[in-house]
Amino acid sequence: MSEDKAIDIVLIVFFCFIFTVAGFVFYGMYQQGNLVVLNTEYRQYEVVGINPPKHFRLDLKDVKTNRIYENVSVSKHCNNWRNLPMHSLFLFKEVTYKYSKKPEVYKDVEIDGPRFCSSLAK
Repeated sequence: MSEDKAIDIVLIVFFCFIFTVAGFVFYGMYQQGNLVVLNTEYRQYEVVGINPPKHFRLDLKDVKTNRIYENVSVSKHCNNWRNLPMHSLFLFKEVTYKYSKKPEVYKDVEIDGPRFCSSLAK
């Protein structure tokens, strides 16, 4: 097989792969629709679990509803994570959202990771 023919085959396989991935992405968007934020509010959460780096994540409990959020992403790196006492209370933003073509409603906690990590510095 000549070198030019081998390069052509590699390029064809590569473009087929790219178009397949793009098709899956667009099909997913077609199926779910657009992301629609329904509500945001600041709520008080208790730290009930600390999952240290490399990726710093927290388990949080909503003080009012007792709902548990597991593995909430804080930051990729947080050198001050050891200064966070268990069962401390914080205000974080809770976001309620849905996809326009689906009836299910979701809730997530958003944390400004860099600001939160710097607030833990002693």
